[in-house]
Amino acid sequence: MNQVPNIWVMDADGNQSKPLTHLKTKAMNTTFSQWSPDGTRITFSSDMNLTDPDPEATANPADNIWSIAADGSETNPVALTSLTTPDLNWSDFVIFSYSPDGTAIVFSSGRDLDPAVDGANTPPNNTQNIWIMDPNGNGEMPLTRLTEDQADNFVLYGND
Repeated sequence: MNQVPNIWVMDADGNQSKPLTHLKTKAMNTTFSQWSPDGTRITFSSDMNLTDPDPEATANPADNIWSIAADGSETNPVALTSLTTPDLNWSDFVIFSYSPDGTAIVFSSGRDLDPAVDGANTPPNNTQNIWIMDPNGNGEMPLTRLTEDQADNFVLYGND
C-alpha cells in the first residue's frame, strides 16, 4: 500500500475514485487541496520536484502551489510558484485561497519582497506576507509588506 499523500477525486457516492497525483516517495507531500471556484481544477501545496515529474524524484526543499485538472485529463500537475529555498522553515504555502470569482489566489509566503534587489528567496527580518497571483501563477505580488518580526500567514477570501 502506498502511504504517500496523493490527491484523489471520486463521485459523490464514493465510486469511481482515481488519483490525480502519483507520488511514491514518502519524502514528498501533497496537502491542503482546494477546488477552483468553477470546479475544473484542484490546487494544492506540495514539495514535488519542480523539474523532474518522476513520482519517485527527490523532493523539492520548499513547498509550492500546484494545480491539476480535476477531471484527470492532465498527466502532471502544473507548478504555479517555483520556490527552491524554504521560507523561514515553515511550510511555504500551507494556507492559500481562491477569490470567490476564481480570478486570483492569495497565499502566505516568507519570500523576499524585492527579489530583484538581491536575488534571494528569503526575506529580511523573518517575516511572512500575503501575496496574490493569477490562477495560472502569473502576476505574483505582495499585498502586505511586513519587514519586522511580524507575520501575515493565514489567508482566506470572504464570500462578500
